[in-house]
Amino acid sequence: MSLGKFTDIVILLDRSPSMASRVGAVIESYNGFIADQRTIPGEARVTLAQFSGYPPRYQYGGYGQGLDFIYSLQDVPLGSVPELTGAVYSAQGNGTALRDAVYRLITERGRIYTSLKEESRPEKVVIVIQTDGEENSSREVSPEQLKGAIERQQFGYNWQFVYMGANQDAITNGANLGVLRAQSINYVHTDVGYANVFASTSENLKMFRAGAASSMSYSAADSVEAVSSTLSEKAQKFKQQTADSKGK
Repeated sequence: MSLGKFTDIVILLDRSPSMASRVGAVIESYNGFIADQRTIPGEARVTLAQFSGYPPRYQYGGYGQGLDFIYSLQDVPLGSVPELTGAVYSAQGNGTALRDAVYRLITERGRIYTSLKEESRPEKVVIVIQTDGEENSSREVSPEQLKGAIERQQFGYNWQFVYMGANQDAITNGANLGVLRAQSINYVHTDVGYANVFASTSENLKMFRAGAASSMSYSAADSVEAVSSTLSEKAQKFKQQTADSKGK
């Protein structure tokens, strides 16, 4: 099979109201993640999506509209990804319609890949899901539908799914979605927690992109660092790279 020699990095950020206190941490961590990926050779493209839930069922006497789900970037070369700012990412919406958002994301990515010639499709696909809360408002997709969709892509096409969950049992919740337990991680909902979990995820992605790892699995050390109150060495380096990139 001849595929394009690039990695498709697809990131889904939770922007539900409970993220309000950590908007700055997400922005800084995301920007550090992008800067860190640029430190290794190899082509990659980035898609960034955001989600929350649904509007109230009644608004001004009428029914609410659809899922709060937007694309901030689609298929942008890694070197051209703009810095994330508060004008693009902020907490809003209602609830956490996690199942509906993830299902929409992977279904739409699948359609895009199907529309491409085989040689233009990505060699590797990594879906990074970030949320600070559990599913609480999906209306369209059942747990079985989403789990089946994720497992088809994981085992049929070797897509890598990463589930980063705060304030929850992320290992169990990720597994309920269909994400492999080794590729789910719990982190603390603090600025340090975001820096640590994004740094670990970025390090794993660099190894996966370079062919030094066959999957996006987290290590035991990653899991300890993600719930620590202290910045990991990876996160300290991560933050310095972010500062250096801003100074250029």
